[in-house]
Amino acid sequence: MLLIIYEKSGKLKAIVDKQDKLEKLQEEYTESQDRGKVDDRATKKADETNYIQHYKDLFAIEDLFAKTEYASQKHLITLMYSKGLLNSKGNPLLIPRKYFSDLELIENDDEIIIKPKNAGKGYNYYNYKTGKMYIQSYKTAPRYGPIDIKLSNYTKAVIKESLEQRPRKWLFVTKDNEKYADSSTFGNAIADTLGITVNQILRAFINYYLYVVDLGRVVVAKLARHSVEVNESTYTTQQSNIAIQNTIYDENVINKKVNVKITEGKNKGMTLVGVVTRSLKPNRHKFNDRPGLAYSIKFNKNDNGGRIEEDEQATKIPDASEGITMYVEPELEPEPGPSTRNTRSKGKGKGKKKKR
Repeated sequence: MLLIIYEKSGKLKAIVDKQDKLEKLQEEYTESQDRGKVDDRATKKADETNYIQHYKDLFAIEDLFAKTEYASQKHLITLMYSKGLLNSKGNPLLIPRKYFSDLELIENDDEIIIKPKNAGKGYNYYNYKTGKMYIQSYKTAPRYGPIDIKLSNYTKAVIKESLEQRPRKWLFVTKDNEKYADSSTFGNAIADTLGITVNQILRAFINYYLYVVDLGRVVVAKLARHSVEVNESTYTTQQSNIAIQNTIYDENVINKKVNVKITEGKNKGMTLVGVVTRSLKPNRHKFNDRPGLAYSIKFNKNDNGGRIEEDEQATKIPDASEGITMYVEPELEPEPGPSTRNTRSKGKGKGKKKKR
């Protein structure tokens, strides 16, 4: 801002030039930028969030909503921040931000209006007949231009069903069928549904594509619509993803059986057998240093003599203080051997009597 004023004002320029202050101002600005980059890297090194696990959870949450609330607004949120970002061959189309807060629904590409240079928000479209998504208003649009992608057949089908259930003008709407007031409000809806913020989702995709899929930093930066430098300095946390010190879940207990002492309800006082799974609810672990309900325990009536219980949540497995212990399979009784079988001995039975 000061540099702009300096260039516009002849009087100020004369004063500054005489006092030789502009060069110092430019040096201070450059040093400030360098300090910011150093601070970003220090923050990144301290970040031990398991973004790889967050990426996997996003897809598992979509799968859960596809079975329980198919084509609902919550399902669409889980979809557009997981499987919906892959094409029909499973390749990435985009790394998400809050791009979809004001996505207008159209049925013909001719309805797309090219955004005027001086326009603010808006001019983002989705053609629900062809699957074409055209986004012109987003943070780095001036540098990277419109996002022009075609969604997968699976995603198109979910959105089509959603519109049949709830006709509307915008892809994402509030309970009043209105578009979200701003991207921040839409971001809150995402966090409430998925349990992590859009910023964490962005990091989850970036780190997964870098360290698991190994797409390369240039490709990943392009998918995220930011520079390679920003990708490296701000969004990637190589050290925290290489090691397992940032594990959200203890993999050794997933899909294992546990004994759970029931403290309330119809089965109060009983100990039932359940199977440990990852909790995909928004109140699961958000950060490694903040405890949450990371596990769900599912009960099967076949394991409990016909008794059934609502899913239980737990912070850790096992947890004796909460009445959760590992289940031990009972030893099977050995099958009777030859010596214990009730059979006739050889030589006994009908036959000639011995001579006395």
